[in-house]
Amino acid sequence: MVEGEGPDHSRTFTAVLTIGSVPYGTGSGSSKKDAEREAARLTADQISSADGDADILTLVLGRG
Repeated sequence: MVEGEGPDHSRTFTAVLTIGSVPYGTGSGSSKKDAEREAARLTADQISSADGDADILTLVLGRG
């Protein structure tokens, strides 16, 4: 999901990356693409810092 706020000449976009129904990274930037990239980077950081035995399905289902 990406939302924008502010005047047209100075908008700030916020993106939330969800996997299944679980929200992970939230990023913001001056463009939709920047916000999406930051959300993806933060999500990747969260997943890579999770327990080494956990896989993405475990994280999404909240079991682990």
